[in-house]
Amino acid sequence: MNTTLSALAVVLCLFALCGCAGSQIESARSLGDIDLRQILLDEVGVNVHAAEAVPLLAKAARAGDSAAQVKLGRYTYLGMGVAANHAQAATLFEQAAERGDHQGRYLLAVMLSLGDGLDRDFVSAYRLLTRVMSVGDRQSRDAAHLRGLIQAQMTPGELELAGAG
Repeated sequence: MNTTLSALAVVLCLFALCGCAGSQIESARSLGDIDLRQILLDEVGVNVHAAEAVPLLAKAARAGDSAAQVKLGRYTYLGMGVAANHAQAATLFEQAAERGDHQGRYLLAVMLSLGDGLDRDFVSAYRLLTRVMSVGDRQSRDAAHLRGLIQAQMTPGELELAGAG
């Protein structure tokens, strides 16, 4: 196995093993308490050869690999191995979400709820979080909590559009 693939394997393992983001979402009392950068750092873990991993992730993301789109989106948001670009990160999360990726939906919903990298859209965030909640894992609990925070900010018209009313 060459060095580049070894580095990618380590990075992919770190992504699979990290699961630290829940505590911040679960303890948030308002949307202002949520720091997406910290959530993404917690999910990424240690920056292991990000510059080497990015080209491989980009190639897989262009080929439609939703897991690669999510990982590259994290790196792009954080500026790890690539220039930081929140709008591009949102696009990558959206592409993954369109392919049914659970984490892509979740991270896109967080960005939509905060208006970070794209316009704030509580209705779309609410709908995405509802889909994430159906999986039944730890991230589903985070999604339920975040959806509650969003719901408290929504107008009656937005709640009706989101299917909550």
